[in-house]
Amino acid sequence: MAQEHQNCIDGLKSMHEELDREIEEEKRRQFLRKLIPFIRNWQGPLPNLRDILRPEEIDWLLTESLKVTFDNDDRGIAPETLIDFVIKTGYKDEPVLGEDGKPSSRRDTPIHEAAMRYYRSDVRGPAEYISFAVGAVLVRKLFKVYDRFDVNYTDKYEFSHFHAACKCECYDEVEKFIKLGGLDLNGFDEEVNSPLCVALHDEKMFKLLLRYGADPCSSYPGETGLYPGLPLLHAVCSSDNLSYLYGRIFKFADDICIKVQIDAEDKKGRTPLQWAVAGLALNVIDKLLDRGADLSKFGFPTKDHIAECFKDKGYGHDYKLIPASGLPAVVERLEKGGYVLDRSDAHTIMEFYVEHNLLVKSADEAKRWLDDEELAIEAKMWMIKPSLSVYDLLQLRPKEAAKLVTHKDYKEFEHLGSWWNQHRGVVENFEILLCEKASRLFFQKWALDSFQELTRYRLPIICSEMIVDQLINRDLYRIFLAATELRSLYF
Repeated sequence: MAQEHQNCIDGLKSMHEELDREIEEEKRRQFLRKLIPFIRNWQGPLPNLRDILRPEEIDWLLTESLKVTFDNDDRGIAPETLIDFVIKTGYKDEPVLGEDGKPSSRRDTPIHEAAMRYYRSDVRGPAEYISFAVGAVLVRKLFKVYDRFDVNYTDKYEFSHFHAACKCECYDEVEKFIKLGGLDLNGFDEEVNSPLCVALHDEKMFKLLLRYGADPCSSYPGETGLYPGLPLLHAVCSSDNLSYLYGRIFKFADDICIKVQIDAEDKKGRTPLQWAVAGLALNVIDKLLDRGADLSKFGFPTKDHIAECFKDKGYGHDYKLIPASGLPAVVERLEKGGYVLDRSDAHTIMEFYVEHNLLVKSADEAKRWLDDEELAIEAKMWMIKPSLSVYDLLQLRPKEAAKLVTHKDYKEFEHLGSWWNQHRGVVENFEILLCEKASRLFFQKWALDSFQELTRYRLPIICSEMIVDQLINRDLYRIFLAATELRSLYF
């Protein structure tokens, strides 16, 4: 047995002599193929690794075992075998001291590599994802080696050991970091993820962070990311696709009696409700109002804010129906909650339609499209919902259309990608007509009041309605502008 043990020691030392961190990938893989079976069959007492390998070499071996395994699907190289071996030897990593003699937190470790395999490959370059369960197990094991919690190792992407612990269900490690590390519970990585962001999938972790003071309304200080400076709560309120995360935040907070500031402002002074409105997130608007979002201090988002949300969701110029039908639906939700839309708000909305080409340019153009027999045949084939074709919808009065077709219907219709691609030339014409139809009631309402002001209420309301009803939305907008200008002369 003693001889076998010595052979193991000698073999490991011999392998150490072969170790070259500059070798190409294939040779690294070959080296690890030899090393893993060797340590798996180790005989006798385990060695003191520091007697054979330098700390930076141990770092390299652990990291490379992760890279080689998952990048090349080499089942002969199991990082868990190497990690377990290092743990059993009793090896503990020690911090690297900076020029001031204090531990430096700027460092890449195998924990970063293991965590990024299912979390951050898009930032750090191409990499194969692994399952959450496998990644979490590896990270938890590695924390037995890298067990200094007074130093929060952070890589060049601002992703830290603390982020990794929050992501990988390392509850004890998270508490140790908080108690010993003096770290920022609201620190962001380069992808603009705070610890709360990465823990959203984990109720226990999310509540743990909330108890220690993590804030879902904390703003990111930088100018990068999807929404620069945007807190977690504001981000999830910006889209109905993220509304389940909104519900999760408040459920977790309610469960442990922690109050989330529902009217908190981001660094540009915008509230979650403003983000929900700008993002046309109807379900989130309802939920925020139900929870008591303060409408008395609410200011309707600017057209640039609305455009920002629209762009960041990946909707290009080809998606016109979503904002065209979404803005009137947003107004309806706000008014139902008690908000009174003023002329400035209406002006913002109308300008958005004009600037983003959501209106028919002329009455002649609209008539030409509607009278085109070939287009009509196509439109009768396109069903905006099972019982209603595009052609039939365009024949309806605005109030009838509003009752039959919702923003959700328009949105689902626009997302029929294959349909749009096959009929692009024809669709663009009818898309504008549908935008006109979806926003018709909104424009008529504000134009009717403006028309009566301009005529000094000399015409009966029914006559005014008949005149307004004959005009396209772009003309209704011009009437609104004329009345607004007239008001400015007297008020």
